Amino acid sequence: MADPTPESSRHGGHDAATSDQLEGWIAELATALGVDPGVVDRDMLLRVSRSAHCVTRAAAPFTMFLVGMAVGQGGGGAEAMTQAATTAERLAVAHAPTSGLT
Repeated sequence: MADPTPESSRHGGHDAATSDQLEGWIAELATALGVDPGVVDRDMLLRVSRSAHCVTRAAAPFTMFLVGMAVGQGGGGAEAMTQAATTAERLAVAHAPTSGLT
């Protein structure tokens, strides 16, 4: 059976339809969870999630959960999100394999 996921989504690209769908999902979920959708920095969170794959693919959901917990403990808001995301990205990138070239 063919994968129903659009080609651009499987490879990390975001066409207009995918981007609109993602924005809609973020707004719907944020509202349902009582979170201001305006504080969700989609691009930053996608970057952190991609960086977490440097550890292992399965690290991404745990990374995002922990970032969310840290944001909540930090009082919520954009500053807490930026700080937690920056820390997670820095640690994840440190796990990136090196090319072996010196």
